[in-house]
Parts: sequence; structure tokens; C-alpha cells
Amino acid sequence: MKKKIIIPVVIILILLIAVGITNYIDGGRVRTGVEPVCCIKIVSEDGNKVTYWGLGYKVIRYPSVSPNEPFKNNRGIKMGNWFMKYEPEEYSITNVYYESNDETVYPEKIYEDEEHNYYLPYYKSENIIVEDSDKVRMNVKEALQKGKTSIDVLEKEFNIKIIEEKKFLYGNEKSIANIPNVNLLADRTNEELENALLGVPQNTVHELWGDADIVLSGL
Repeated sequence: MKKKIIIPVVIILILLIAVGITNYIDGGRVRTGVEPVCCIKIVSEDGNKVTYWGLGYKVIRYPSVSPNEPFKNNRGIKMGNWFMKYEPEEYSITNVYYESNDETVYPEKIYEDEEHNYYLPYYKSENIIVEDSDKVRMNVKEALQKGKTSIDVLEKEFNIKIIEEKKFLYGNEKSIANIPNVNLLADRTNEELENALLGVPQNTVHELWGDADIVLSGL
């Protein structure tokens, strides 16, 4: 009779200890911007929501761009019990201001996830300011990193051109970041241009430089 009582009690105690340990581990990771590990990860079909199911708790995360981006980059995250419901505030960017039209020599990387880099072609991110409904302003790169807006919102609602580049397996030697501004080619040598453009898809160059009157091979 005692054995029948002791076994369930031991099992319950083990479960309670496991709940406490996993909750402590994942709680600390979430607070420091690191993905929880003692959970089952489920991504929604549209990729806009990630739910981590743990022992007696769950974490709900809304990525800024995609579920593959760094865990700390998100527009909303919350940890609670299994019955918790959570939705972040909607994007509140209302205006975009260009403080300067000065062009850069090379594209600037303003965001990245596990699979892609995102570039601003030949404009300084510090000169493109986004403003939310509370009149709080920050540059576009900072807004993306803090989850205040997304690549999709910037492109579709504010017509900000952003170039997406798939990360290469062994580095980005022929990255978009190496393609010089077409308006500043006079400062580049032929060797520099060949090294920058060789191996880059023609449609990528067209995206950065715009449509040419002649084929690029005639450059």
C-alpha cells in the first residue's frame, strides 16, 4: 500500500522539480534575449508568430521580419502559462523623413536574419527617420532592430527600396555590399569594378543601378 502511494508522489515531485528547473532556465534566457531551449517550437503558417511550449509555461514571440532572424529581434515577446494569450501592438509608424539625400559609395546593411541580409542602396540609414504615432523618431536601421517596423511595412507603405540578399554558404565575398554606386564610378578603377561585379547576378545590379540603356556587358 505504501509503495502505491510513494511512486505517484515521487513522480509528482520529479515533475515539479523539472517544471521549476526548465522554467528558471528558459525564463532567464528569454529575459536576456536568447531563445528558450526546454520547449517545443511551433511556427505559424504565415511565419508571423512563434510559440514555444514548455512544462507548464509557454513563450509567444512575434518576429520583426521572419522566424529565422535572431531571437532578440522581435516586435513583441511574452512568457506565461499555457493559457496565456498575447498580441503585440500593431506597427505605429506614421511618417518617414529624409533628412539628407547624400548618397553613399556602397550599399549599407540595415538588417539580417539567419538566411538573408537586407541593404539600403546608397543612402545612409541615419538620414532616413521614421516617426510613430507618439511622435517618437529614430533612424530606419534602429527601428528595424527594435522591432518598431518591418521590411515589408517600409517597402509597401512607405516605398523605401530595400535589397534582399540570400546569405552564401561560405561567406559573402561577392555581396551586394561590394557593388559601388553607379553615380560614383569615376572614382573606381577597372580592376575594382571587375572584382565587385564578377559573379553578381545581372538582375541584382539592375536593382541597385536601375535599368541601363545598354547591356551591362558593355560597361
